[in-house]
Amino acid sequence: MHPIQFSCNYYSTRRIIKQRYKYQWARKRDELILNGIHLIQFWALDMLSRLLPRITPVLTSRILAATRPTSRHVLSTMASNLPPTNVILCTVPSRDVGKTIAHTLVEEHLVACVNIVPGIESVYYWEGKVNSDNEELLIMKTAEENVPMLTQRIKKLHPYDECEVIALPIVGGSDSYLKWVVDSSKPST
Repeated sequence: MHPIQFSCNYYSTRRIIKQRYKYQWARKRDELILNGIHLIQFWALDMLSRLLPRITPVLTSRILAATRPTSRHVLSTMASNLPPTNVILCTVPSRDVGKTIAHTLVEEHLVACVNIVPGIESVYYWEGKVNSDNEELLIMKTAEENVPMLTQRIKKLHPYDECEVIALPIVGGSDSYLKWVVDSSKPST
């Protein structure tokens, strides 16, 4: 090799070093920026993964509550603006009690119809112990406005100290049937 190739002065050496480090610093700077972005992304994902299990049920329930139509809304869109109707569930100890309650409520026009479902078994906690009894289920259909009056009437007719009376909204169905339910369950005043 020729000795001139290796000879360099102070200024040329400084320029070469400056250029070499300039590229290294630029590359290091870019690497730091990218790593910083990756760290921020990792941190954000980590925070989301920690928060989502806590937030998701709340958000889901709020979204569902906001988008879930009410029984009145669905009924009005599905059943030609009829008043809201309900299905009432009530258990009775025997068929005779069920028939008595059913006939009384239909005659008084508190309900339009009562189905008596035989052969159910209820397991429940009462007076400090678990009980199991054979019962029958009354499924009643009525206008929503009758529910408070119907509940009071069932409590008077029922032999239990604490009887089951549960009202569930009907959110849709046959227009003509729901109209019949409403027309048939208008109690006389």
